[in-house]
Amino acid sequence: MGMNPSMVRTDKNRKRKSGMSEVEREMELNETRDIVQMLKSVIEAFKAAFPQGQKFETIVQAKESAKMFLGQLADAYDIVDCDKEMLLNHGFHAFLVSLSLLSTLCSIRYK
Repeated sequence: MGMNPSMVRTDKNRKRKSGMSEVEREMELNETRDIVQMLKSVIEAFKAAFPQGQKFETIVQAKESAKMFLGQLADAYDIVDCDKEMLLNHGFHAFLVSLSLLSTLCSIRYK
């Protein structure tokens, strides 16, 4: 009788991970830290620009919040002004649809 499938998988994963050098592990760990930090900053910028429960009466109000959000990201990630304007002009409606969908999903999830 052989090893059970989960034990084989665990053994393969252990062998695969042990093949990484210390430098590779450190690089991977640093990349993971950078990604986590980036996600935190995006989430903070989003929460500041779009507080929970905020309702927009006009497109102009929503666009101002989007500008604020992009402004905070631009400061952190060197997004130039022409790129911000392009995102606002061409991606704004898709952004609003995504925002609406996320808000709906979050409200359903936390009921």
